[in-house]
Amino acid sequence: MKKIATVLLLMSAVSAASAASGPEDCALPCWVRVARSGNEFSVYVSSDGNTWLQLGARSLTIEMGTNAFMGLYVIADSKDKLNAATFDQVSIASGAQSADIGAVGVAGSTSESGGTWTVKGSGGGFWGKTDVGGFRYVYQPASGDCEIKSRVTAMEKPGNNSRVGVMIRETLDTNSCYAAMVMTPKKEGFYQYRAKTGNDVRTIAFKGATTMAADAKWQNISAALSKSLGQDTKEKLGKHDGLMANFKGMLVLPNGTVYASVEKSIHYSADQGATWNRLGENWMGGYAQNWTSFRMYYPDRIGLTMDGPIAVSSDMGKSWVQIVKNTIPLKETSSGTMKTIRVVSGDMDLAVNMPPKTILGMVHHGDLAGGGFVQTSDGGATWDWSPNTLKEMLGGLCTGVINATSFLRGGKPKKDGSEPGIHLSTDLGQTWTKVADYTSISFHPVHYGANIYWIAQEGVVVSRDGGKTWSIYGSPVKNIAFGPYFGKSEQEMMVVSGSEGYFITRDGGTSWTRVAPYFAPFEKDGNQIRGNHRYFGWDSEKNILYTSYFGGNIWKLQLGATPAAK
Repeated sequence: MKKIATVLLLMSAVSAASAASGPEDCALPCWVRVARSGNEFSVYVSSDGNTWLQLGARSLTIEMGTNAFMGLYVIADSKDKLNAATFDQVSIASGAQSADIGAVGVAGSTSESGGTWTVKGSGGGFWGKTDVGGFRYVYQPASGDCEIKSRVTAMEKPGNNSRVGVMIRETLDTNSCYAAMVMTPKKEGFYQYRAKTGNDVRTIAFKGATTMAADAKWQNISAALSKSLGQDTKEKLGKHDGLMANFKGMLVLPNGTVYASVEKSIHYSADQGATWNRLGENWMGGYAQNWTSFRMYYPDRIGLTMDGPIAVSSDMGKSWVQIVKNTIPLKETSSGTMKTIRVVSGDMDLAVNMPPKTILGMVHHGDLAGGGFVQTSDGGATWDWSPNTLKEMLGGLCTGVINATSFLRGGKPKKDGSEPGIHLSTDLGQTWTKVADYTSISFHPVHYGANIYWIAQEGVVVSRDGGKTWSIYGSPVKNIAFGPYFGKSEQEMMVVSGSEGYFITRDGGTSWTRVAPYFAPFEKDGNQIRGNHRYFGWDSEKNILYTSYFGGNIWKLQLGATPAAK
């Protein structure tokens, strides 16, 4: 009996500016890929073989059996001429077979040398209920989950619709069902498929300057939350939309629960924003004039700072321990003067201690208004502010807590002459040692168990030994600014680039898929919505992106189901 296979396509919107150089242009050389996982087929293009753009915006059903063929194909769009194309980095064996499928006018040929394949084929290609136009196919058997990918380095143009690409098809018969990634000399990419043996061929076109498909738009989910608060439900894009003017922050947990901070209260939704519940009446209190800082210490711990109050959870938000109720009395070590401060964000050793012992907090309001760092190493019983430590911290701005005695700092060099790179302190910030040349750009690193991840100019970097050494995580994704956000395992990660959009990996960074462009209101109001006022999240199981911003709405984007990593 045949399985019903779903062809999954996720058409991502791209701006005209990014279309000039992005992988979606299909300018040669270009990588192409068709993958099958369970009942799903996915079609991709890439400019480097590492970061993949998944094409399409909806799922289509193909009736394909478990046993099939996968390989390369060449179409000339001519009966009496050959289209010669070269492929390398091909994921099929060197002894693969080849044949002309359909009524080609001139017999094709295939040769392989040193990993480079030269395939020549004539024929008019796929159309109608059978592939009578003809093409050259280089193939090998495939069973169950499989993937065919290759880099196309060159192709000729004997006809106006000459095409090359990769394909998975059930049989070598001309009426077989199939899924194919198609490339043309016009820098165009197509998805072509036959949903069922003997059906007509269908084509979905994709060009570099395309826009997001109609069924892949962001949905405002703030109305239900706003209604529960009794606020105005008017919807308007922009920096301050009036709908959620008191919105302070957002967090999406690995189990898909969405947390939102509104003024002095915390609310959560377990059904993708359809309904909201309040986390206790007057649960935290506090000033809450500025943003709420949610920090996820994966896989299940949460740190929460509400411009004063600080609380933590070790069970995915089911129960909470309050560390600080509101303000902190603080004695300045240089003068002995008492200060009253409120911590607006920061990092803590929650990854290793529950409740945390060491907290490094950033001050925004109070007697140290305008900036500064305070720290506690006794679980919040006493706090300290040291001018020397403060200077070192501000030299990097990007800071992190590893354990009860160790700090990290990074970022670009400042006017005080601080050295760029990632620095480690094992004595609560008194002395520092440079441990890596990477330039971290996100405020705080992200912990997953004992591992530490940080967004840097060079990509996502990771330390697996307590911050002593660092390396690039998987294949580097450049120009990212936010993240990482993990799914239900450490192998699943989402990052966000302010210029390129949202990228997802499900195989530990080996490959990345660009699943959506950057959120349009951020591009429109980029000079007004600061980076630390933007919030992102990902429900990896249901494959939903979430985006929000200070004083704004909460938006979600339902993606198609992304194939699980093999």
